[in-house]
Amino acid sequence: MQKALHIQVRLVKEKNEGGSHYRQRVCIGRSEVMKTLQVDDTLNSMLVDIGKKHNKKPKEVLESLIYSTYDQMKRTGRKVL
Repeated sequence: MQKALHIQVRLVKEKNEGGSHYRQRVCIGRSEVMKTLQVDDTLNSMLVDIGKKHNKKPKEVLESLIYSTYDQMKRTGRKVL
């Protein structure tokens, strides 16, 4: 019998001199793997503007875009971008 594996992905925003960074935190079961994604100020301001329009945080906007893009890629088997 196979057990379901719970995977949770979170993006955490950090600011520094060169722009904003989104650190990706992936929780698989009880273990945790962290990744960093660098985002320049222009892209970050776009995420903030879209988030304001949809009443979401930039992290939630980015997650929504990535999840829907990934889902479309898996369903169609084709390149999405």
